Amino acid sequence: MQKFTIVINVFKSVVLLILVLTLSNLSVTAQDSKDLDTERIDRANILNPAFVLEYPSSKSSVFSMGMGLGYGGSFPNLSTNVPSGFLYDFSPFLNLQHQWIYNRANRMEKGRTVAGNSGNFISARLFIRGPSLSSNFVRKSNIEFVVGPTWGLRRQWGENIHFSFEFGPVYYFDFRGNQGVFPLIPYIQLGININ
Repeated sequence: MQKFTIVINVFKSVVLLILVLTLSNLSVTAQDSKDLDTERIDRANILNPAFVLEYPSSKSSVFSMGMGLGYGGSFPNLSTNVPSGFLYDFSPFLNLQHQWIYNRANRMEKGRTVAGNSGNFISARLFIRGPSLSSNFVRKSNIEFVVGPTWGLRRQWGENIHFSFEFGPVYYFDFRGNQGVFPLIPYIQLGININ
């Protein structure tokens, strides 16, 4: 019964992502006709160290895949022996994301840069956290999944410096049937564009 519950919850997550993708695609279709191309970028992130590959999927969207070692906190229902105060968990992660950048034309008209795929975006995100390397609480499972939509902004300063901030609600779960919803998770990236 517990495995059936996991399958149902994953199905709900997939339906939510499809809905978000469909609505997002409708909102950016008008921008596709403009002569603005997203670009392929290789990036090294400094905060939550990771190597990120970003590939254009249309003139106004990119698919991003990041792998690294990062800091995370405790999700309710996925942890035990959680102390009070500052919580930390250092673990490897995989971050998969499809981003739709919706204001590139407006940025160009105002003389702002669109280099490095700069702009505001909405996205669908899947984040997978691996086994803990160091932590001050106990996770119930070595692998945790986080899915959800985000809203964010990305900027490039100079030739190489990249900044991204995003946030959104998430549904989190593990293979043991533990799950929950968190209303707002922030995610910050600061890094260097390699190419």
